Amino acid sequence: MDNIKFIRLDISYTEQMHESEKICFKDSWSENGVKNELENERAFYIGAVDTEKGILAAYAGFWHVIDEIEIMRVAVLPEYRRKGIAKKMLLKLESEWIDYDVILARLEVRESNVGARNLYESLGYKAEFIRKNYYSDGENAVMMKKNYREDE
Repeated sequence: MDNIKFIRLDISYTEQMHESEKICFKDSWSENGVKNELENERAFYIGAVDTEKGILAAYAGFWHVIDEIEIMRVAVLPEYRRKGIAKKMLLKLESEWIDYDVILARLEVRESNVGARNLYESLGYKAEFIRKNYYSDGENAVMMKKNYREDE
């Protein structure tokens, strides 16, 4: 995917990110919610831009709070899935937070999203517990975490 360029996202990507939200998630964020995420000083978002088509093909972001990371979103448009973009974004995000003296990173994923769960497990995340009826449609979430310190 030579045409994919990874960049840090700012509020100029609000509309494109919101459009991707509606495609990628049943519980999509509003346009204002996306804007708030991109303006949040605790948040860091990157995007994968298709330079040939000029579109935001994927994005991912996290919040940094004290010594923990919360991965907020990983979204890849359907036509860009299974090309390694999500994994590259997660590795790029991790390279951003690795110097923050982080103890652990957390995320939640739909129980039915086996592909995403396998990706997270391949990157060292482990299922911590199931949160029942987490999503608005009643689906459970698998809460996952990755430890950065052996003693934690």
